[in-house]
Amino acid sequence: MQKESVMMLCILIAAGLAGCFVTWSYLRFALKKQILDIPNNRSSHSTPTPSGGGVGFVLTLAVGMMVLLISGLVESGQLLLYAPLLSLALVGYLDDRHQLPIFWRLLAQVLVVLIVLASLNPGTFLIDAPLILVLLVTFVAGFYMLWLINLFNFMDGIDGIASVQLIMVLGGALVLIMLKIPEQDYSDIFMHIILLGAVAGFMLWNWAPAKIFMGDTGSLLLGAWIALASLETAQREWLSIYSWIILMGVFITDASYTLLSRLLAGENFYQAHRSHAYQRASRVYGHRFVVVSVIAINILWLFPVACLLEYCKGWELALTFLAYLPLLLIQIVIRKAM
Repeated sequence: MQKESVMMLCILIAAGLAGCFVTWSYLRFALKKQILDIPNNRSSHSTPTPSGGGVGFVLTLAVGMMVLLISGLVESGQLLLYAPLLSLALVGYLDDRHQLPIFWRLLAQVLVVLIVLASLNPGTFLIDAPLILVLLVTFVAGFYMLWLINLFNFMDGIDGIASVQLIMVLGGALVLIMLKIPEQDYSDIFMHIILLGAVAGFMLWNWAPAKIFMGDTGSLLLGAWIALASLETAQREWLSIYSWIILMGVFITDASYTLLSRLLAGENFYQAHRSHAYQRASRVYGHRFVVVSVIAINILWLFPVACLLEYCKGWELALTFLAYLPLLLIQIVIRKAM
């Protein structure tokens, strides 16, 4: 085992312990200051629960990124690419505490996405392409990032589901990446390893029955991180964007199906609700059963299909459709039965 693998394992363990400890510290602070999510008729919990717990893994990530930079284990360019995402956690925390208007939340998201895209420049692979095509690709990438940022926010509605999804998606993607890149390049994924460990540490407090919620503090950052990681690794030809889309299938299917249903019904799509399929299922089977089911779907179905896609070039669309077909059927069955 090379030193990069040993270093990666040490970082994962250290980030997990730190994320667990910082979350516990914030939990005590939130209880003392009464920073609580009070249940209402659209909530999936029945008791006041501390919110804003994403602080636990956000602070761990921020400190970890600084340590990597100071120690020379990460290139400054890569760190600066991801650093703006931390500002979304600040916006999320302010929203958890003071309920910011939708306009200011969206404005902050758009500004962060523009800053990130200016650094990533997703149209650079279109050599000698017309400017209009480059702008179109950049627009699609920006819309994709904004959608995933809000997707994680929409789907963070029951105990443990958002933290589990981050671990499944990012963890699965990192496994596939490590199978393709040389071990000496593992240092390029150290930041992702820190987030993975920190969220795992947070999840110990967020597992049903949750003692704390991540709130917008955490969900906005996680959605943005997955979006940027998928674009960056696809641009570096580490992992197909289709593989990322397959790994994110559970959240994309439920959030998209629910949004479309609400729009067609003339409902306010941004208003809090309990009509997601996972929320319907949790009312019948409980939070823990639903989250374990999400883990099973990711491990037994989505990850194998994503792995197959990486070794079956030319079949990306067909395999993506195959991955999503049972997820759509599950949506239909849950909505008819529950």
